[in-house]
Amino acid sequence: MCIPAETSLLVSIQERGFENDPVAGHRAIGLLGDPHTVLIPHPPEELFDPRREFQAVVIPTPLHAEDIIERHNGWCLKAVRIGSGGGAIAALLTLALPSRYGTMLAGFRADELGRTVEENGGDLWSALESLAIIPPEVREGPREELLRALPDIERLQRQYRIREHHLRAPGEVASWLCAVFCVCDSGKG
Repeated sequence: MCIPAETSLLVSIQERGFENDPVAGHRAIGLLGDPHTVLIPHPPEELFDPRREFQAVVIPTPLHAEDIIERHNGWCLKAVRIGSGGGAIAALLTLALPSRYGTMLAGFRADELGRTVEENGGDLWSALESLAIIPPEVREGPREELLRALPDIERLQRQYRIREHHLRAPGEVASWLCAVFCVCDSGKG
């Protein structure tokens, strides 16, 4: 069972090296299918070039500094092609680490999706939209102004919060650590 995302999401497939210019780095639109996998309908062939590196950037929308932007490295990219030639109808990017967010996809039946892809001449995007598996605006991907805002918000999110705890005596650090770490036995039974 998949858990739906509690917030609206967009996924930008970004070429590495463009972290400070995500408009220039944007290569494709992805769909978080589950916390481990991004579906990329009709991916550009450049994604399959092993000499280049890409990341899936999961962007909560509307964009706020409190909602974490995730940059995921891929572990495996699977091309889904029809026959032996032609471009990929889809790619599945397995993430190196899972996302904190749930799926962007509504539930669907394989037979209905298959029939709808056929009826739409192999257009996976149109099939996903017509069955309301994704809302139509997702195909548009992140707008340029949203991508331009990413570097500043990501910089803010990388700044860790500092909190101080004041103890009465040095030995109290043991109880404080025991409340944090599961490997500690507090001795309180």
